[in-house]
Amino acid sequence: MALKHYLVELSDSAQPLKHSGLIHLSSLTAEELRIIQDIWPRIPQERRHHLLSVIAALADDNVDLDFTAIFKLALRDQDPRVREQAIGGLWECEERSLLSALLRLLECDPVEQVRAATAHALGHFAALAEHGKLHPHDRQRIRWALMTVIHNPEESLLLRRRALEAVSPLNDEDVIALIESAYEHQDSKMRESALYSMGINANPRWLPTLINETHNDHPAMRYESASACGRIGEEVAVPHLLPLLHRDEDPQVRLSTLQALGAIGGNVAKKALEACLRSSDDAVKEAAVRALEALEADEDPLSA
Repeated sequence: MALKHYLVELSDSAQPLKHSGLIHLSSLTAEELRIIQDIWPRIPQERRHHLLSVIAALADDNVDLDFTAIFKLALRDQDPRVREQAIGGLWECEERSLLSALLRLLECDPVEQVRAATAHALGHFAALAEHGKLHPHDRQRIRWALMTVIHNPEESLLLRRRALEAVSPLNDEDVIALIESAYEHQDSKMRESALYSMGINANPRWLPTLINETHNDHPAMRYESASACGRIGEEVAVPHLLPLLHRDEDPQVRLSTLQALGAIGGNVAKKALEACLRSSDDAVKEAAVRALEALEADEDPLSA
């Protein structure tokens, strides 16, 4: 069997990783997965780490390749870096079995970075739940798990931030209160997460706060406020974003504003983006092109 032959090579770190053979790991049958499960622990740690990096890039470049089974197997790897990579590789997967696996990782994994990556991934499922694409019971499972982390003062700030961001698609009063509390937090990183969460929550009630934050002295806060305005998509924010586009000293803030204007759309935003096509800054021109493409796709969804 070609797969068995390739796995022998794969487990031998003395041999270079042959990228062309990785197609054997795509769209695995149940029998093929059992074969890989047996040999996976014998693949050297650094090799597993490199392997997941390569197949993630391959999957991004070729939609016909499906490495879901490998990434799900790697969720149980002994190396926390591999587990974190596996979570990232499953970002498009919406299977209920993955939700259960992520909830277990959030609760039980001993490594903070893995749990933080897990919380981030659960944000995708929270968004599905908010749009009625999951069973109500699953919505409650996600909500309870993330709320448990947020309300536990013994959890790290990083993990509580990621849990807040992940739960923010759930547009209920408890989540709104959490975002408001985070916005008043003494730590600047938590306040940044609050602005990010406002955008993910996408409730227009946040617009006055976000517009006010476009004047914040800290570039990270201006960046998050511009991004959040783009996610909410209300044209009332456009006049307040234009000064960031024309006068902000931070290049990342300007690029965030360009993206936001493309997401919001409207005549004023479109004219501002078109003017940026004449910029001497190549990064600004490229971002303006992408923003205009997004704007025009929204104006004419049949054009795609």
